[in-house]
Amino acid sequence: MSSSAAVEIDGLRKEFGDVTALNGVSFDVRDGEFFTLVGPSGCGKTTLLRILAGLERETEGTVYINGQDMTGTPAENRPTSMVFQNLALFPYKSVYANLAFGLKMDGVPKAERRERADEMLSVLNLEGYGEKSTDELSGGEQQRIALGRSLLTEPDILLLDEPLSSLDVQLRKEMQIELRRIHRDLDSTFFYVTHDQEVALTASDRIGVMRDGELVQRGTPQEVYERPNSPFVARFIGKTNIWRGEVASVTGDAVEVITADGLRIRTTTDDPDRGDVIKNGEVHVQVRPERVTVGEDARDMENVFEATVEDRIYQGDDILYEVRVGETSLQVQQPSKERTVLYDVDSSVNVGWSRAASYLIKDGGR
Repeated sequence: MSSSAAVEIDGLRKEFGDVTALNGVSFDVRDGEFFTLVGPSGCGKTTLLRILAGLERETEGTVYINGQDMTGTPAENRPTSMVFQNLALFPYKSVYANLAFGLKMDGVPKAERRERADEMLSVLNLEGYGEKSTDELSGGEQQRIALGRSLLTEPDILLLDEPLSSLDVQLRKEMQIELRRIHRDLDSTFFYVTHDQEVALTASDRIGVMRDGELVQRGTPQEVYERPNSPFVARFIGKTNIWRGEVASVTGDAVEVITADGLRIRTTTDDPDRGDVIKNGEVHVQVRPERVTVGEDARDMENVFEATVEDRIYQGDDILYEVRVGETSLQVQQPSKERTVLYDVDSSVNVGWSRAASYLIKDGGR
């Protein structure tokens, strides 16, 4: 067990009858980091969280918290606290009563409970809310109270089970930033599970991507977004354009790929591990929509194609174009505030991107 790891999960396997929910998962969470486990519904992330909390028992493998083997340790004796999706606040009771519930169960004197609750309200930017009833609060305020209640018990690890999923889009965006601020202010270890890629990218120090009970990639949000190790990760973490193709030529770090639709895409490689992929020939190549340029500015780029606009979607800060290059559909995302020209449906345009904006993906399968 690493001395810098708050959590270490080693060979974790969980079976429910004939169903394998977790299949040999191993990774660690560093002390003080915001770690997010992300993946589609049914991938095993919530099962893993429940095992970490002591609410489920693993079939095989070991969970360590701060170097201590948690095998057989009941939930109430683990140095963790969980914020649930449904929040589980006591309705019609005061914010003070909700915040200090765990402290009361631990026998903390009333005066100290009040003092610590006031300190937490300051951290939560909810000063003066103590006497309010929780049913008077907005969804985001209730979310912060549920978070504060768990933090007041001073757990080594705060576990968060999709607590933002019931909030509307704007409030969810605000709470992502708020969660990150609270984590930074308290220097606690947060372990968050979600299917929402935006939460993972916005709030996390590192993320782990799960699929079918396995951890398929782990890294910083930037690493996972810009250097996905499989087509699945590329598609799951953000919008992308991705093609299967074969390597046509390699000159130094310059690689040319011919896609199944016949596009010649120029890309680059600086990763020595990609040598086998290049020799074998078959690859995937991706380019993110925001890295694609549309219009006259695309003419001098290393990858440039004639395209037809099939749709134009205004998204506030951005304009999303759906274009067709031969038999290939392509998404192009452009900042709307910088655009002086709008391209109509059925118009002909140039689209292009740099060689560096393309990324070779080693996994030729899933």
